[in-house]
Amino acid sequence: MKAGKVVGVVLIVAVLVAVIVAVSLLNNINAIIKAAVESEGPKVTGTEVLLNVVDINLGLESAGGELKQFSIANPAGFTQPQVFSAETIRVAVDPTSLVGDVIVMKDITIEGIHFYAEQKGLTTNLQVLQKNLDAFMGPSTAAPAQSDEPVSETDVRLMVQNLKFADSGLHLTTEKYGSFDLKLPSFELSNLGDKKVGLSPAQLGNAIMQPLVKRAKKQAEKALKDRAKDEVKARAEEKLKEKLGDDVAEKLDGLKGLFGR
Repeated sequence: MKAGKVVGVVLIVAVLVAVIVAVSLLNNINAIIKAAVESEGPKVTGTEVLLNVVDINLGLESAGGELKQFSIANPAGFTQPQVFSAETIRVAVDPTSLVGDVIVMKDITIEGIHFYAEQKGLTTNLQVLQKNLDAFMGPSTAAPAQSDEPVSETDVRLMVQNLKFADSGLHLTTEKYGSFDLKLPSFELSNLGDKKVGLSPAQLGNAIMQPLVKRAKKQAEKALKDRAKDEVKARAEEKLKEKLGDDVAEKLDGLKGLFGR
């Protein structure tokens, strides 16, 4: 067999192998994504990360799908099994980017978000989670979307053009004031990563979780402060009533009612 024919056969075999590998990867894309999320997630959060359902389709004209029942385990020392869960994550991918260096996700919408915040002593599980996220970024003060982490040729690189958080709530459990539910406002982020370098899966996970955890932490801290202020105010009013006597206290309550207090 001539050298040219040998080279031709080798090239054909190489192309066939590449096609078989590509088809195999596409057919197993859901299992690959699930494994990547559950292996890369703990690097960011410092706790177990689970993703129960993955339904992604990659086509030439459209690409995307849904991830369902995503959760992050509570840090050690807290009672609830989870600190965070999301019912549905909807993803729309730019199909033209699938053959490039960076996979571009045009839109991600995270729905049914729920935080399970716990106060224990002088800290909360959200503060611990925030420390874990900060530790993942290291001492660098660079923004999450622009990490200096070296890029490996084999790394999957990602970019998100638009990210929306919707239907979010927070259940706060305290040692002193009991439990209560809070609503978290919806918000959006844009351009996490870039089309040239992108982010690793772990970096993108951090870029998504950082602002969400900060907002939840802020809401929980505000709720605790408000409850503490209400308690101080109630105690002050009770002491005032004791000093004034029952008759004067009743008249004071009547005046408050006149002014809608």
